Amino acid sequence: MKLEFTMKTRPFFLMHTAGCMIALTACQKQAEDVTVLAEVNGQPITEASFLHWQKESALPPEQLLDQLIERAAAVQLARKMGLAHDPEVMAEIESLLIAKLREREILDVLTQQGDISETEITEYYAANRTSFRSPARLSVAVLWFDTRGQAPLEARYRPRLDEARAAYLQDPQASTGKGFGELARTHSEHTATRYNGGQLGWLELDGTYNEWTRHVLQMARELPEVANVSEVIVNELGSFLVAVSDREASSIRPMDAVKPQIISAINQARRTAAETAFKKKVHQTNRIVTFPDRLQALPAEPSFVDSNLPPSISP
Repeated sequence: MKLEFTMKTRPFFLMHTAGCMIALTACQKQAEDVTVLAEVNGQPITEASFLHWQKESALPPEQLLDQLIERAAAVQLARKMGLAHDPEVMAEIESLLIAKLREREILDVLTQQGDISETEITEYYAANRTSFRSPARLSVAVLWFDTRGQAPLEARYRPRLDEARAAYLQDPQASTGKGFGELARTHSEHTATRYNGGQLGWLELDGTYNEWTRHVLQMARELPEVANVSEVIVNELGSFLVAVSDREASSIRPMDAVKPQIISAINQARRTAAETAFKKKVHQTNRIVTFPDRLQALPAEPSFVDSNLPPSISP
């Protein structure tokens, strides 16, 4: 087809030519603005590259530049040796690219969503209110001797527990919040609690504990009031005296108390949604063809496992 240059086409031609000249001039100017600090086989080490590495280095400029020159030379030698096409190297590069892509895509989505609003927090709390229930629990104190179900040991230590019980009952209010107080030092051999009033701390009524602690909790549950104390209980686990220092009924924690937890949950939900959208985008924006017959033709049990295979996009 013959292109005729007429008066009608001339203005367009001149504009197009001028645009090309401007673009070429801009490219030349951009090239001139790049400061080259060194070259390795013609490959430049630019000021921008140097400043990037300088952020991570405490070396003087001259030593850092020497390292970058050595790095560039080593990279060129590796490429000449074909290492850029080595499956292991390619797998590592692909993994790095996937990680950077995922983080950039997810970060863009999270940034667009902005800060979590008070409305979101309120709605989340209303929808998940029961999950913020505090369990019923008891603050329990214990005196214990390891009598191991042996009658002579039980006979030896029972009077000491009886003595401790009588002392506690004389002034139970003085022990509220302090367990058995100083009695635990001389009337218990439970190492973990004897120096803090025998206090085991808060035990949840529905908590999961070892057999010994479950046994103590059961004795505490049977006590009707705070600052009440059990009878001396003797069995194969030892000889016990148990008191309840405080009680808390099950309740729903107020929103202000769980606000940090809510914000964390919403952020996690947002990130999970963004990761799901990212995986969907990866599949939808690429033409994917599978060959089931070739897959079926592979050996049922591979003779080796290649640990260098690139990881899947899924975490």
